[in-house]
Amino acid sequence: MRNSIVHSQITPADLIKRMAKSNILALIQPNFIEDDMNVVYERLGKERAESAYCWKSMLEAGVPLSGGSDSPVTDLLL
Repeated sequence: MRNSIVHSQITPADLIKRMAKSNILALIQPNFIEDDMNVVYERLGKERAESAYCWKSMLEAGVPLSGGSDSPVTDLLL
């Protein structure tokens, strides 16, 4: 059993460090990028948007990742 955070979209650096230290699994949904990339700055503001979708930073910090489609909420991108 492992604690996890579903979606893990907005993850500032301090949260990524805490997730790595606690071995918390990040459940990510890459399908949302296509829709979100056009509205993320408008809806989150620049500071929060800059900490969105930081999956490479998570990997580099040692946060375990698991991808999902969130289907049927969004269409599967192929």
